[in-house]
Amino acid sequence: GPSNLLTDLVYYLLTNQMGGAGGLLAMGSDNPYLVDKDDMIKTSKFLYQQKLFFNGPITERTNLRQFISDVAPYFLCNFVVVNGKFSLKPALPVSDNGVINDGTVVISGLFTDGNILEDSYKIEYLGAEERRAFQAIVRYRQETPNKLPEEKAVTVKGTGGGYSDPRVELLPQEQFDLTGFCTSESHAVMVAKYFLSLRKLVTHTISFSTTLDGLSLT
Repeated sequence: GPSNLLTDLVYYLLTNQMGGAGGLLAMGSDNPYLVDKDDMIKTSKFLYQQKLFFNGPITERTNLRQFISDVAPYFLCNFVVVNGKFSLKPALPVSDNGVINDGTVVISGLFTDGNILEDSYKIEYLGAEERRAFQAIVRYRQETPNKLPEEKAVTVKGTGGGYSDPRVELLPQEQFDLTGFCTSESHAVMVAKYFLSLRKLVTHTISFSTTLDGLSLT
């Protein structure tokens, strides 16, 4: 039936035979689709708890994987492939009932010289441009009963303990267009805080290869 959860929309697009890619992803009776339904259920609880709702149409033909990958970050999620199945997962540590944790995460593996394959470890630091502070301007759609929707914008200049520079007003502005699906200011502000935090806290990426022996990894 009708739903305003992104997970329901993504599940429909990945499994429906007529309106989605169900004809391509169908496997068999034991495992009908290459979609992790259990993950979708957990992520649905997260979206519901945080009141991150998708309210909008898909009006044009689009590349399905690209569409989901582009939209997921606006719901604080990542579109991933785990164990050969498509899934949506929260980009933040959350509890089983969808509440954002206080930063405590469970360590599932320890990687050292003993289990990182030789010459496979790589570290890449983000450039200065990719780490530059900014003001986030998020556009969203305000809806009122019996009236036409009205476009609104909210400006967020930092997150808790964020940019203390008194010249924050001089920071460059970056715009995020959520008018296609976002209808609440709280959703827009949360997205702004998320992207500001990414810019402030993420400094580098790490990649390496390891063995499967003795590791309980997905």
